Formats: sequence, structure tokens, C-alpha cells
Amino acid sequence: MTFDELEHSIGENIMIAAEVSKLLAGLNPEYIFVVHRLAKDFAAAIAWELAFKDGDMAEVVRKQGAVLQAMTVWLQRQGVNSRLLRPAAPMKTSAGR
Repeated sequence: MTFDELEHSIGENIMIAAEVSKLLAGLNPEYIFVVHRLAKDFAAAIAWELAFKDGDMAEVVRKQGAVLQAMTVWLQRQGVNSRLLRPAAPMKTSAGR
């Protein structure tokens, strides 16, 4: 990955998170269940993709991660413990494989 590709990736990630954050900022606390359910779906999709470890969905996982982060921040501001929504980090395969 080149510096320009990394810079674009990070910039796009921030833009996506900002758009979702803006949308969530307009929601009332009565939507906690809906946002929580959607965040659970995003966390499950990310975990499923990371389990394959083949990297072909890296771009999708990155975007889903940005959306999930924005949702968990909103949920935390509403007083919801969203630690369990964070997907586990992918396990590294051994160098000998």
C-alpha cells in the first residue's frame, strides 16, 4: 500500500464515520434499540469477514468498521454499554504456514 492509498483510505473512513455520526446526531434516544440492533449486525458481519482471513473484503470491513464505530459512540452517549459490539481483532496466522 502506498502513502497516497493509505491517505485516501483514512480520509474516506473519516468521511463515512462523519456522515453516519451526523445522521445519528439527529436521532432521538428512542431509537436506541434500532441503532443497537444495526450495530450488532455490523459487528457480526465484520467478525464473519475477519474469520476468513483472506483479505478480499478488507475495503468492506474497513467501511463497516467506520460505521460501527460511529454507532457505538452514539450508543455510549445514550448510556448504552457497547463494548461487546466491537469485533475481535483477527488472529494472526503463524509465519510458518
